[in-house]
Amino acid sequence: MDVSGIDQTPIEGVEGLIAESNNPLEVNPNNSQQLNSLNITAQYNLDIDGNLAIEAQDYNVINLYSAGLDEAEFEVLLDRFANDLLGEAATRTEADDILGYLNDARDSLLDIDNNGIVE
Repeated sequence: MDVSGIDQTPIEGVEGLIAESNNPLEVNPNNSQQLNSLNITAQYNLDIDGNLAIEAQDYNVINLYSAGLDEAEFEVLLDRFANDLLGEAATRTEADDILGYLNDARDSLLDIDNNGIVE
């Protein structure tokens, strides 16, 4: 795709919101300050484990949450498969904390088509 004719000037006010790295899902830790300067409030994000990075583990947790596991089942999976479910330096590591975050975020974050169902 030829992008030579496209204006490459950044949009004013959003500089730095997209992390330039080899991992396109990596979160820029300064986003909260920049979002505040744009008067945007984001209470929830896809960083489910709270380690300031959106990684495959976060998506694994979302998939398990969507499957409707209860807290006990979720705790067993966290104990057995922590490397697959929690990123390095995770701050939200207990089943009740993770499920609480996802339950609170459910309507605003996970129901992307706004039909009342997380699918």
